[in-house]
Amino acid sequence: MAEPGYVGYCDTHQKRLFSTRKLAKRHLRTHRNNKGMREYRCDLVDGFWHIGHLPLATVAGRKTARQVYRKWAS
Repeated sequence: MAEPGYVGYCDTHQKRLFSTRKLAKRHLRTHRNNKGMREYRCDLVDGFWHIGHLPLATVAGRKTARQVYRKWAS
């Protein structure tokens, strides 16, 4: 049985797609080892969300995820 909100895989990212941020967060709470994980927008499939690992600098408290990803984008 498919979980609610899970609609398939993103062909480019090879990650699960969730229809809302709320459903992605709910999915994270069901896993034992969800520390260091977050939900984020898929930049290719508009309106859908993925779940992925936080950058190590964010887990360590040195930077926010936005700061890390902004640096990668430039």
